Amino acid sequence: MSKAEIALPYARRYIETREELKQNTEDLLQAVREMSAKSEEFQALWRRREDLYLRCQNEIAGLPFYPEADRQLILNYIIAPDE
Repeated sequence: MSKAEIALPYARRYIETREELKQNTEDLLQAVREMSAKSEEFQALWRRREDLYLRCQNEIAGLPFYPEADRQLILNYIIAPDE
């Protein structure tokens, strides 16, 4: 099995989590714009954003058998080219 095949599930989970993070960030910005009695909603969205951000980071960190240069290659060319 090639390194790319091994990395693919991590890349997929990262992309899915990143998309959820983008949506959460949009929801968070909307809540800020409308903030009044929604501070609890804002806090819940913010906590969710932090959780999603950490999950994205953990998908990259979840490749412990890759040297740092390989992890950077995966991040730059497999996972993040559309950013």
